[in-house]
Amino acid sequence: MTLTTKTKTTKDYKTISQTKATICGFCCVLDDYTSLRDFEITADTMYTRSMTQGKITSQMRFIYIFISLFVFVLVLYTPHVHAYVTTSQSEINLDKHAKLFLVTYKLGHESHTVHTPILAKNLPSTSTQALSYEIRDTQGKIIPGKAEGIVLSKSTTKDTHYVIPKGTTRSLSLAVVFTPEDPTIDTKYHLFVTHLPFSFDGATQLQLNPSELKYYTTKPELPALQVTR
Repeated sequence: MTLTTKTKTTKDYKTISQTKATICGFCCVLDDYTSLRDFEITADTMYTRSMTQGKITSQMRFIYIFISLFVFVLVLYTPHVHAYVTTSQSEINLDKHAKLFLVTYKLGHESHTVHTPILAKNLPSTSTQALSYEIRDTQGKIIPGKAEGIVLSKSTTKDTHYVIPKGTTRSLSLAVVFTPEDPTIDTKYHLFVTHLPFSFDGATQLQLNPSELKYYTTKPELPALQVTR
């Protein structure tokens, strides 16, 4: 995860609405909510209830202590509960040439509200206003063509970004419809995310590192990755 500078682009609203219209009907996104606080509260409640009822045994006490220590260590060593998680990647052939690419991932932070772009572009970029991706063949060669991409989520939005409340994670899906310029080209090409920016509280600008982005692809041999920091 690295820092980036904040820049502004124009016509983002128009681009977003046009792309949504293109991709609408091909995919859906499930919202998700996760908080370590829930686990901590649950363990504490179970222990207190058992003590009140006078039914706690030494074995149960050990279990409760273990759970409490586990949650404490988890919270201690992941104070921000970063969640940069890819949960699924897929490719769907829409016809003989066009493909629908889907990469679903999660973002969230324990201490900060996370802002991440709705817009996605098929070009090299370090902009804070858009996710960037490329379509490459099995040899790593970029495949030219027409691409319409957008990030879909049930998260709330502000301007051209999704807003993920602090202490939670949200599921997002990059959806891209791609048609190669050359209709005779081999269909063995895949999507690779090359730039995924986000910010803390709309101020501190960050992005995923290349070592993290290598899992944000539809290349079949790369399984979904579960990474929390």
